[in-house]
Amino acid sequence: MKQVETNISFLKQLNARQHEAFKMLFKDYYQDLAYFSCKILKDPVAAEDIAQDVFIRLWEKENYFENHLALKSYLYLSARNNCLNGTNIRVYTIF
Repeated sequence: MKQVETNISFLKQLNARQHEAFKMLFKDYYQDLAYFSCKILKDPVAAEDIAQDVFIRLWEKENYFENHLALKSYLYLSARNNCLNGTNIRVYTIF
């Protein structure tokens, strides 16, 4: 079980947009989201970009999560959608 899932006051802190809560969330889920994205994209660099983008969008938007399951669903669905939409995949062409 992840640290953020066992911390009772974590969601209150995250919903209040406290930096420490966001850091904890990033620490607990960044690698998992990058791995999940890499399974879809088969590209570790693009997968890391997707995972970073999920956290950037989470910070920029004003979200409210009632429970840990809603938060976890948001993270993974955002990563999946970004992978499938290809909106954040940078394509480099070498000439």
